[in-house]
Amino acid sequence: MDKGLFDYDPLEMLLNKYDYLSGSIQEIFSGKRYTGVLLEDGRMGVCSNFGEMPLNSVPLAPDLSQLPDRIFLTAYFNALLNYSEHDDLSPDVTDAITVKHYNSVVMLGFIKPVFNQLRERGIDLTVFDLQREEPELTDISLREEYLAGADAIIMSSTAIPNGTFNETLHLTKDDAEIFILGPSSTMARDFFEYPKVKMIFGSVFKAYDKRVMEIIRSGEGTRKFLKFGEKKVIAKERKI
Repeated sequence: MDKGLFDYDPLEMLLNKYDYLSGSIQEIFSGKRYTGVLLEDGRMGVCSNFGEMPLNSVPLAPDLSQLPDRIFLTAYFNALLNYSEHDDLSPDVTDAITVKHYNSVVMLGFIKPVFNQLRERGIDLTVFDLQREEPELTDISLREEYLAGADAIIMSSTAIPNGTFNETLHLTKDDAEIFILGPSSTMARDFFEYPKVKMIFGSVFKAYDKRVMEIIRSGEGTRKFLKFGEKKVIAKERKI
């Protein structure tokens, strides 16, 4: 995938390659913060729902122009693809960032535990978030300027369902390295067709784990259900 294809929607890419089989879905489970998909074989995937009203029934033909459908599809592909081969590397992005020296690190989507860990390791980074107001955040009006000079971008995986992933590809320099992370991550090696994507950090869950389903239905978020998951990573370069 060359620079001329940076506008190729990653969800469209996954649909074209893997298709969408509504009959493989056992149920949707959702709450205030997350939407989840349970497949018939027990595999599960989740995605942040951005405060949107989630879909409450399995669509026959998801509409990529609609955010609730994009959220649902992300959870579906996470269930479908995240259980495949993983790499024997640290599942923490902080280790990947500190192994290599970067002059400028930008975080898109405030992930406070990762931010704190990097700061503790002496890594200075600039953080932008479209939906939150925190003292650690830089004014969103400066986002394009900082992205243009960034060597490393820590990107929340929610950038894919919310449609900002491709914009980031355009705004960053050719040799920038993108690290995608969060429970909404789709760990598919197809993403490495986008030249700047270096590593993807996500989670998998035990088959039919009712604890995760109940937590999400109750409206709780990442901190509550991720303790029942297992962190995994895939990398373009398997030796970091």
